[in-house]
Amino acid sequence: ESIHPFERDIIPPPDPIYEYNQLVDVPIVIDLGGHSTRAGWGGHNIPLLQFRTEVGSITKSQQRALVGNDIYYGSQAMGVSSPFTKDVAHDIDAVEAIFDHIFGHIGLSGMSYVPHPLLLTEALCVPKLYRRKICELIFETYSVPMVGFGVDAMFAYWKALQNIHTLGENYTSLIVRSGYNCTHIIPFIGGNIDANNCMRIDIGGYHSSNLLGNLMLYKYPHHAKVFSNATIESWKHKYCHGSSNYLVELREWKTQRRLPIIIQLPFQRTTLTEVERKRKEKLQEERNKRLKELQRLKQLQKVEEKTEELEYLESIMLLKDTNPLTFKVKLTEEGLSSVSQLENHILSIKNYIIKANGLPPIQKVYNFSLLEIDDSQLSEEDILEKRKLYQIKAMQDSREQREIEKQREEAIEKENEAKLLEEIKRDPEEWKERITSRITEIKRELADNSRNVRGRRKASLRLKALSRADAGDEEFNGDWDIYRKIGNGISETNTNQKEINKLEALLEKYAYITDPKVDEYTAETRRYQIDIGIEQVRSMEPLFQPAIIGSSQIGLTQAIDTILKRYDMETRLELIGNIFITGGNMLSSNIYDRLMKDITSVSPVDTQVNIYHTETAVLDAWSGASMYAMQDGLWDDACVYTKSLYEETGINHMVSHFASNSPDFQ
Repeated sequence: ESIHPFERDIIPPPDPIYEYNQLVDVPIVIDLGGHSTRAGWGGHNIPLLQFRTEVGSITKSQQRALVGNDIYYGSQAMGVSSPFTKDVAHDIDAVEAIFDHIFGHIGLSGMSYVPHPLLLTEALCVPKLYRRKICELIFETYSVPMVGFGVDAMFAYWKALQNIHTLGENYTSLIVRSGYNCTHIIPFIGGNIDANNCMRIDIGGYHSSNLLGNLMLYKYPHHAKVFSNATIESWKHKYCHGSSNYLVELREWKTQRRLPIIIQLPFQRTTLTEVERKRKEKLQEERNKRLKELQRLKQLQKVEEKTEELEYLESIMLLKDTNPLTFKVKLTEEGLSSVSQLENHILSIKNYIIKANGLPPIQKVYNFSLLEIDDSQLSEEDILEKRKLYQIKAMQDSREQREIEKQREEAIEKENEAKLLEEIKRDPEEWKERITSRITEIKRELADNSRNVRGRRKASLRLKALSRADAGDEEFNGDWDIYRKIGNGISETNTNQKEINKLEALLEKYAYITDPKVDEYTAETRRYQIDIGIEQVRSMEPLFQPAIIGSSQIGLTQAIDTILKRYDMETRLELIGNIFITGGNMLSSNIYDRLMKDITSVSPVDTQVNIYHTETAVLDAWSGASMYAMQDGLWDDACVYTKSLYEETGINHMVSHFASNSPDFQ
């Protein structure tokens, strides 16, 4: 086991404000993503600004919306939200706040308009309405001379083409982009996006983080305050990884061949003096006294309500003999169907009032004399009542028997615990060594009894059973013998695992005796530890198996296989040989190996699978757009939207260039 210290959420510094010193024709490049936004000048390798795509709500003391890293220095009560849903911005006011933040920090705050061209990234297949609203905001609010749009994955691909010369032969590749909110698979055929065969999976980095957070919260509900979004994302990037073979890793975790990562949470333990301890106890007693008083007042109020209800029900009961018709009507109004239900209801209210006053509850007394009378001497109503009494008596006897058994088991448990404690104190080292060796022995048995061994055993038993059936064995019971023996093997595995858990709990419980170094402080330290075990691989698996988080979508491998099968063999082989992966969610370790293994398994035999990726997948979209923005042909009227054309015709057409969305999406 490796123990790591808990690292508190790091508050990033405020976004810097730069001086304006650029030529007018240098474009501004903005990568507006679902998780982070990056902005800077075209032609640069790294952006000037990088911040989370979050906007803080305006408060009375805060006249403007805070954006990005400035949120951490605003009001703690401020609500923070993202303008994105599934990679499409739905809140244009929040987008305007982000643009104000960007233009102000790159040196344009003193200007009445933005004199530079603007290049924006967008997701694949964004709605036309979204682009129209963005253009309306850019042209009417900031008077930008021209704006271009491009798919973030295509900008990353274009950058990779400049650096990886073996990628994209004949401009044909399969581009897999996995971001924060969703994943896109884009077939790029002969220099154009094949719009008809693109596919989106609504699984991304957010879903992995959310799954990890839920798993941790389920294991450690008492440490809920620790599991902030930033902490969970940090743990995911540091300790979690994709699995090249998910089922094999699950078996390894089950047989405890892997050790968890332990995170030590901070806690403060102070040694109190006798005076301080007594003062603290006195304060606690006063606090408990006040709480009991409040609870008593609430209970008295409820007793008054129950007393009124009791009086009303007893008045209904009086109508049973005096006015049967009104009695039935009142009974129906109360949702009761018989006199016995009314009696039980009255008895339960009386018991509540009696219990509130600190007295023992009233037990309903049953007359079991009917049980001794023969049915021939009873009427039909008495026979029905007798059957009910049989059931009531059986339940009472069973309850009494369970109580006796419980008391006997508790007495035996206390006696055994005292004997065990005496045995441990007699020779702690010998007891610890014996328990440890037993745990090792059981773990070895579990490892030997792996699924493969059970599978071979199953096949062997089935063959023996079939041979017995062919031989005409009269005692042969069919496949039930096989299932019975296999079931016994599985139950043995579960029993062994329970025994391991029990023995490990005993070691931990009596560690203060067997290990002199373990004191009260060490035990308290262990209570503030969080282990990340099988969650290391489970949290990253939804991308390949969305059913883990309850989604009905297909996984990434199945989606890629579905797309490849839509092409002829020549195109399919070309796509398999030129796969490019990008996006922050693809930076997880072992994702490359998993994709290589899965795609090889669904490809024709002896097919060469090539998967290309970069170490800067998070920045590839912005840096690719920054390089692309300096191309001569990008800012032609056919590739961008101009302010003059917007004022004349609006945004009713689709511009096209290498990285743009396909016109077929419109």
